[in-house]
Amino acid sequence: MPATGNRQNDGMLGLQEAILRSIPDVVLRYGRQGVLEWASPSLEHIFGYRPADVVGTRFRMSADETLTRLEADFQALAANHGRHMNRQFELRRADGTTTRAEMNVRAEYEPDGQVAYMVAVIRELSERGDMELLYRVLAHNTSDVVLIYNKTLFDDAGLDYPTADWTWDDYTTAATALTDAEAGVYGG
Repeated sequence: MPATGNRQNDGMLGLQEAILRSIPDVVLRYGRQGVLEWASPSLEHIFGYRPADVVGTRFRMSADETLTRLEADFQALAANHGRHMNRQFELRRADGTTTRAEMNVRAEYEPDGQVAYMVAVIRELSERGDMELLYRVLAHNTSDVVLIYNKTLFDDAGLDYPTADWTWDDYTTAATALTDAEAGVYGG
């Protein structure tokens, strides 16, 4: 794991490892030459690759055509001294199956302008993620007001579903009634 400058006892390091193993993201740190320097324990849990087997290699989890495009993006990021890049791509798991993933990359530079390292955070795009993306695209590309609501929440609260003649007051009243902060449910 990259040094943080913090002095930590074994118990704290164990806690950090447990947290990194349970997050839904994989964190990878690549050095200047594209060699994987560190991988979070979640890499094995989520995609089936053991960090001990891939650290120290030019590890990649994508098909050849995707890899060519991603490597060109990395080179462009470095050449332009960019700090951040976000991409969606087809990822290959250790068992050979593929899945869609989203990757956010952050580059850090030496004082001479050379790449010091890049950190990639990768999240598998699940069916829920696909639906969230669809909702964002829908909301961004429509000029009409669209209300997407959870019928189960309305049913459980005994509220009528929204109608076309709802006002903002109707909306805020329902949102307030549906909110249960202790349960982490917010109606607005």
